[in-house]
Amino acid sequence: FIAGHSAGGHLAAMMCGPRGPGSRVIKGGCSISGLHDLEPIRLCYLNERLLLDAEEVRENSPVALARALPLRAPALPHLLLTVGSEEGPEYLRQCDDLAHALGDAGQPVSVVNSLSADHFTVCEAFSDPEHDVLKAMLRMMGQTRKAPRGIATADQQ
Repeated sequence: FIAGHSAGGHLAAMMCGPRGPGSRVIKGGCSISGLHDLEPIRLCYLNERLLLDAEEVRENSPVALARALPLRAPALPHLLLTVGSEEGPEYLRQCDDLAHALGDAGQPVSVVNSLSADHFTVCEAFSDPEHDVLKAMLRMMGQTRKAPRGIATADQQ
């Protein structure tokens, strides 16, 4: 299992995606406020240092990779997505876009948002044994063989 926050959430999503090592190596993952679409970074001042081109963005954006998946692709590792409700609209959009792209491809994905959390407090969910994000991650870790396909929400888990 793998988890990461922000840029680490991007890496977790990549490892659970079609370019990752697959479900024989990684059973599931959690992207916490992950960067799932690199196109906005390519278009902003950060790209003066990163020098990303359009092809590199497509090859390294979990959203673009998920949208390119055929419907009957082999199951990827289950990916849990979470984002704080008080985060900026771009983080909320990217979480939603990845959830829908994976769900549309019939891949196992769950979304559990963190109410009243922002980009820096969202990780506190993992220190609260009653938090839905921690419960969803622990549930996923216990059911590695029967991860649901398509989008699941906290109340469906």
